[in-house]
Amino acid sequence: MKPVHGGDYWDHDLGTIDFSANINPLGPSKRALKTIEKWKINFYPPPYSPRLRSAVAGGLGVGEDCITLGNGSIEVLRDFCSRFLDKANTALIAGPTFSEYARFASVYGRGARYVLASEDNCFQHRAEDIISSVDVSTKVIFICRPNNPTGSVMAEEDLTRVLEFAQEKDIYLFLDEAFIEFSQSRSLAPMVEKWDKLFVLRSFTKFYALPGLRIGYGVSNPGIIEDLERVKTPWTVNIFAHDAALESIRDKVYFEKTKPLIDAERGFLAEEISRLGVQVYRSEANFLLLKYNWNSRDVKTELLKEGLLIRDCSTFNGLDTRFIRVSVRGRKDNLMLVKALEKQVKRGMRKGRECEYYPCHFEGQDCTYCFCPFYPCEDERLGKNIVGKKGTRVWSCKDCRWIHEAETVRKIQTLLGEDDIEELSRERRLEIKEKAMKNI
Repeated sequence: MKPVHGGDYWDHDLGTIDFSANINPLGPSKRALKTIEKWKINFYPPPYSPRLRSAVAGGLGVGEDCITLGNGSIEVLRDFCSRFLDKANTALIAGPTFSEYARFASVYGRGARYVLASEDNCFQHRAEDIISSVDVSTKVIFICRPNNPTGSVMAEEDLTRVLEFAQEKDIYLFLDEAFIEFSQSRSLAPMVEKWDKLFVLRSFTKFYALPGLRIGYGVSNPGIIEDLERVKTPWTVNIFAHDAALESIRDKVYFEKTKPLIDAERGFLAEEISRLGVQVYRSEANFLLLKYNWNSRDVKTELLKEGLLIRDCSTFNGLDTRFIRVSVRGRKDNLMLVKALEKQVKRGMRKGRECEYYPCHFEGQDCTYCFCPFYPCEDERLGKNIVGKKGTRVWSCKDCRWIHEAETVRKIQTLLGEDDIEELSRERRLEIKEKAMKNI
């Protein structure tokens, strides 16, 4: 199954206003755009990008040997997993969060387990929850800070506790700081030379608005960087990405203009959407996580009719169809979004199929499992064989309530991750059922 992300702009009409990708609304730095010149196509880019590495390192106060560059931060993530995970190891992921951690942990390692932050605690991760979830197979802990899609920032005190624990247990802490420039919180990137197991991921996509050029970097101690560079493919950073990133760093006016804009528009957008009765979670990034009694898939479809693209968050492990994510854009676009969301709120809850259980598990959500995805499970804890009207034996589960319980659905959704249950084999479905029924 293909990974699901925001930013699927090219699948829709050109001119659609994209609230699904969390990109600086100012667009790229003018200095970055000016450096993209056609004549450079005739030449190879610098294979190890010494000028860009030097500029990045200087801005963080670390040595050049602490920096590795990649064709987007996603390449750096993949390189890290390919080098430091194997089929004897697993990853622990602080979720709900970016799905690519789990994907690469499954490709290069033995898979991933999630420790999900509580919605009641505004999706704030706590050190004790993460530490208690580590087992003997854990080789990497993934934490996104600020977290995507919640916008929450793990407290530095908790993060330090996890880092100290990881150092003691010989576990890597992979800290994704793709949105840190939007935050008031301190980056841990300048501290990498003090820790053997800390790896920090950074990006030029979000703050510097260069998603189409694909440029990101990793920051760690020289030993880890040397390991990665040894197996790294040369020339993955093209010349336009290299030069645009370099000029973006040098453009201090652009940096200073962005932060107050995002702070002001994020506050405006949060206040206006909250007035609609929609729950808005506190965010230190350039996006907001919203919750309401709607179906996120329907909301995305309806807003596309108005030329607005939002992120349906039901595909995130630990979230459901009540959640959407919207990026912070300029005032004109933000006002359009508020008006469009107001229409969705006024439409009220969309009732699903009429039945004795509706509205079942989550307010406003169409019956999640009106028809049991495991039927016929032939599990005598839930039903029995009977003789039907035509004289044939059929499986009856008319007295089964298990699939209609909120906790059951949450377990199943967590086990499914981003998989669509309708696309799974019967064997795989029954395997999920057994895991969901543990402790019954």
